[in-house]
Amino acid sequence: MNIAFRTDSSYKIGTGHVHRCLNLARKFKKKKIKCYFFSNNYPGNINDLIKDEFELLTITNKNSKKLYLEEENKKDAKNTIKFIKKLKIDLIFLDSYLIKEDWELKIAKFCKIVLISDFLDRKSFCDYYLNYNLFYENKNINKNLKKNCIKLIGPDYSISKDFPNLKIKKKNIKKITVFMGGVDAKDYTSKIISILKHKFFLKYKKIIVIGQRNKKINILIKQIKNFKNFEIIFGNKKNLYTLFFNSNLVITNLGTAMYEHLMLGLKSVVIAQNSNQRKVMKNMSSYNLINFIKNRKEINSNYINKILNQKIFFKKKHILIDLFKTKGTDRIIDFFINQNIIQKAKLVKASLKDTFFLYKLVNDPLVIKNSLGNKFISFNKHKKWFQKTMQKKNSKIFIFKSIRHKLGQIRFDNISKNKTFITYSVSNEFRGKNVGYKMLYMALKKNFYKTPIYAIVKKNNEASNKIFKKLGFVLLKNYMKNNLIYYLKNN
Repeated sequence: MNIAFRTDSSYKIGTGHVHRCLNLARKFKKKKIKCYFFSNNYPGNINDLIKDEFELLTITNKNSKKLYLEEENKKDAKNTIKFIKKLKIDLIFLDSYLIKEDWELKIAKFCKIVLISDFLDRKSFCDYYLNYNLFYENKNINKNLKKNCIKLIGPDYSISKDFPNLKIKKKNIKKITVFMGGVDAKDYTSKIISILKHKFFLKYKKIIVIGQRNKKINILIKQIKNFKNFEIIFGNKKNLYTLFFNSNLVITNLGTAMYEHLMLGLKSVVIAQNSNQRKVMKNMSSYNLINFIKNRKEINSNYINKILNQKIFFKKKHILIDLFKTKGTDRIIDFFINQNIIQKAKLVKASLKDTFFLYKLVNDPLVIKNSLGNKFISFNKHKKWFQKTMQKKNSKIFIFKSIRHKLGQIRFDNISKNKTFITYSVSNEFRGKNVGYKMLYMALKKNFYKTPIYAIVKKNNEASNKIFKKLGFVLLKNYMKNNLIYYLKNN
């Protein structure tokens, strides 16, 4: 398999798109898979970083300040197709907001496309859609993607570099760390420095991490010159974990670096620097786990001091670690190169750590369509239901999982001595792989409640009807009631 990454970096675009593609490419490389990068030569790019590790083919050498004019789309597609043919590319990862659906339509004739996008507000012809900033598949995604597109949604697929073995001894130094991305074109760093000069923060050491393409370096150095407890460090993607570690508070933009302090479970303030990041913030804010600021005007000393002194952060800390420290990059690589993901899968009793996975499943459009309730469920409602269900002796929920992937779930509800209901759902990216049958077969074999098992399936749910019949369930007499089919299996 040969893989390509179509992505760009510049003063205007930033550097995050390239860095997350590099994180993926390094993992593919370890699996002996050849990786190539196709990029433009925009001002402020970090193409030299790519060249240090991978072969880079330049789409255009035009060193223009104007980004991706519409008339350049055809030329971009033409050059990309030329590279795909020459290098025999099987799969291309597209990580760019500048490239639109007409480019995809041309490229799709020559290889499979994986679209990495933090939000989707256009039509796409990609074969795979990857968005780790969404917690569940929303309606807009279905409208914009083709019917057979496979979706890798949620923090389980977050793209971060390997989590280091941090053996740093914890010091008694109180620390606030700031990093506003590789470029910080709108100079948020300067405003945050001004705020951190406030008396609220005198007892804290302030680590100001400057990105690789920040044009304001000299101004920022002058800004802290006569102030104690400020230190400027020139950051890169290799040292962020170490710099964030042991911070009492981390202030970052809503970019790739955000996931690194979330994985550490640190108290943070995350600032949306542009409209794209505000769209991502909207998707992530409903869980009340991250302190977001949506624009420059909202940044002030009182708010930051309030977050810094929160007393109820301990529970959130562990939820953040469980949710984001998922080895998502390994999971993505495994998904694309491992043909035997399901082979060693097993049923594991659900725990509170599975709250978000089950939330993603219950709000999957196909699951909603086939469910009896047939409606979206809010996170708070789901969370309360799941916590309550976990305490019931007459309900059991199991997660069907392989080494890296959660494939689906099965639930048993014991109604009486003679009746137990069974329901199940499969994660969208593993449908069509016989997952439903395999996990149901395994669960029924365990015979948890030793009662007859009942299942209710919608008439038009062909997949589930086929599976239950194959497993030996028989139709009941009232099987057509309300367009539902009732099944029974005696033990």
